[in-house]
Amino acid sequence: MKFLYMDETYPDFGLPRAAWSVCLTGMLVPAHRHREIRARFYEAVADAVGRCSNTVPPVTEIHAAALLPHTDDDTRVAFLEKVADIITSFDLALYRVGYCRTRDLLNMCKTDGDILSLAFGGMLQLISKELETTSIWPVMETDRSEKQDRAFAGLVQLTDHIEAHIGPRRLAREQANLGEVLYSTKRSIHGALVDCAAYLLNVRTHTRQGLVLSDYKRRLSVVADRLLPAIRYDEVIKMRFEEPPPGYSGTGPYRFATPIVPSDSSDS
Repeated sequence: MKFLYMDETYPDFGLPRAAWSVCLTGMLVPAHRHREIRARFYEAVADAVGRCSNTVPPVTEIHAAALLPHTDDDTRVAFLEKVADIITSFDLALYRVGYCRTRDLLNMCKTDGDILSLAFGGMLQLISKELETTSIWPVMETDRSEKQDRAFAGLVQLTDHIEAHIGPRRLAREQANLGEVLYSTKRSIHGALVDCAAYLLNVRTHTRQGLVLSDYKRRLSVVADRLLPAIRYDEVIKMRFEEPPPGYSGTGPYRFATPIVPSDSSDS
């Protein structure tokens, strides 16, 4: 059994409009390795905050966007290097599906949450081979909102509902091994790991887009390259609103949206 820990990234409106995107990063964690991974993570945190003999400091919460606020950039970079090494040494497969936040896509999806649901559907397609042989339970950090619940748990619920009516053979992906969506809190270490991975992959994308980065983020773009052995998929897609080209395979995330226009004629 595996858990698919996920983390969302919303647009940074301080960046140029062309760089606005909604992304979902997923990390597959084998259930039987969870304790080892947590132990390695806490060792990395202890190294970052410092150790004193016979002293236990308060628990440090890890948030990549506001990482270790009482330390310096060298310490933050060293910590994220250890995070990258944990992910690769345990072979925790990373999947990242994103969409450019264009006006056309917002006209179709209406909200960033709906775009995120689109990305989640694409991620489930990407892990379909794993689902053929392995039970996978998606896990998302909760924001306690109906909107989030509808985008994640609601998508699995809808697929189960459809399967009951038309049968599993008509569905595009394996459902039998897909668990219901679980929710965690900010105290989940695996959630913190995928949060850090999502942040690094976002920096990697901004580097490839040629954006002007701070010295700290330029250093992180090098750290992000350490994740390459773990990356199974990483793309920010610009949805095209047209017919797919001949021979296009519809497996994986959605890339084309074709408007369906009602016919003007009616049967007599």
